[in-house]
Amino acid sequence: MLKKLETIFSEEKLKVFDYLSDWIRIIDINGNILFQNAQMTKMIGDQVGENCLDKNFENNVIPGTSIEDFNGLGQNTKNLVIGLEEFMVKSSIVTEDNNPIAIIETFRNVTMESIAIKRYQKIMKKTQKELNDAREIQKCLLPEAGDHRGLDVNYKYIPSEYLSGDMFDVIPIDDTKTAIYIADVVAHGISASILTMFVRQSVRYHIARSSITGYTPDIILRSLIRRFGELNLEDSKYFTIFYGVFDKSKGTFHYANAGHNAIPLKIDMDGKVEKLKGTGLPISLITSKGNYSENIIDLKIGEKILFYTDGITETKDYFGEFYGTDRLIDLVSKNPENILDKIVNEVSGYRWGRQEDDIAILLVERKEDENGN
Repeated sequence: MLKKLETIFSEEKLKVFDYLSDWIRIIDINGNILFQNAQMTKMIGDQVGENCLDKNFENNVIPGTSIEDFNGLGQNTKNLVIGLEEFMVKSSIVTEDNNPIAIIETFRNVTMESIAIKRYQKIMKKTQKELNDAREIQKCLLPEAGDHRGLDVNYKYIPSEYLSGDMFDVIPIDDTKTAIYIADVVAHGISASILTMFVRQSVRYHIARSSITGYTPDIILRSLIRRFGELNLEDSKYFTIFYGVFDKSKGTFHYANAGHNAIPLKIDMDGKVEKLKGTGLPISLITSKGNYSENIIDLKIGEKILFYTDGITETKDYFGEFYGTDRLIDLVSKNPENILDKIVNEVSGYRWGRQEDDIAILLVERKEDENGN
């Protein structure tokens, strides 16, 4: 057997193995060790002549690879712990006249890589748990569905990642007034989700002080600019927000838009759809000053307002075409019932590939109160 091996591996080639840092071992098909390179011999001693397939291993012989271990391509890779170290063993069959005559085993020390992978897996497991916890917290901060002082509230909230950069809220101001907003933070992930917490807490803080500062859209949005400036973030960080106040006693919705390009839609009892027009700059370090134009519309009993983010309208099909506002308007005008489910289903069917942006849809409908108002 050794003579046959030497016809394939010359003495010079075998000597080359001695210069490699990996351990190299050649065994015959019966498991007899025919060759070890110098590095392997230095570390474990000379085991040439021993059988590495014998189950009753003696003299600390390292277990070898048998012919039965190879896959259909004649390859085998396994990890083997030797002492306190871990090795990746790659084995190849040596043939003569298409018949296997020997096996070459390459032992590469992967102890440090294995330790690094295990540490990484541990960190990732911890990070995954923290992301799951953060996602649940973020979801719990959303308003409850159902009645909010004359408004029936429903929504869909579908992050593209574990955490979302979209946020909306429904906040009571007093017995007759309710604040409603939807916001979209640039980018996704952890930093975007933290900014949604900033938006939520800042809006609620200013509304809590509204008896002193006022609650109108322009006041709230300018207050957000001041507080956002205190964060000293990069210029590339910003968010858009559409903020309004529903007044049940007057049947009005008073609003302003800070750069939110997903324009909310008012839907009347006949299915007629109207965009809530209004323009303004996003909340950023660049917009350190400025006023926001305000608009007021009537909101009658049975009429709805659909708030959403651009995760809906900027969903792309196979050809890269946006779903767009026109398709959304056409859909909601023809489907007065179960609007949210139908939007999600149609957009999901329109999308080609994975969801690339967060999706938030908030539907509020004015309802009669117990007094018939």
